[in-house]
Amino acid sequence: MKHRLLATLRHRANHHGLATVREPQLLVDLSATHEDVASALDALTQAHLIEVLSPLPFLVVRLPKWSGHSSTERVESSEVTPPGTKLPLDVPVSSSQAAAAAASSKQEDRGAGEGEGLLDDVVGLLGPEADRDEFRTLLAHFSAGVVRQALRRVAATPASQIRKSKIALFRYLLTKLS
Repeated sequence: MKHRLLATLRHRANHHGLATVREPQLLVDLSATHEDVASALDALTQAHLIEVLSPLPFLVVRLPKWSGHSSTERVESSEVTPPGTKLPLDVPVSSSQAAAAAASSKQEDRGAGEGEGLLDDVVGLLGPEADRDEFRTLLAHFSAGVVRQALRRVAATPASQIRKSKIALFRYLLTKLS
């Protein structure tokens, strides 16, 4: 089970090794139960093959050994960020702290044709409160690179540092980054 879960997460990972998926979709993809998936996630986390940034039901994981090219390639250990390492934060989410997280401000724009996939990523990360039609309209005003950068920062921001909601933070970041 854990090998199939890892393969699924690698398939869903973006070029920075972040993968997002809702639990119902994961259960269907793996033909598994919640308990099976939770157990496999624990095993992968303990083996340092993944780092859970947001738990089920809106799973966001980072693949520490991600090369950014394909799931079959490996990177040298010197290129891997050690598990538990926090990335630099620079987006204010409260009056007393700064937060957010992109590993780099240089992001690629994957170009035309990724609209629904990008929308799925947004809705998957932001949760059931995110209205697909509303975000479809909103995302039309921003480049895919800006949207992905905002998504990465929301995914990397600890829940304890989000004042209102992930949706509010995402909207703020879209305007700040554009």
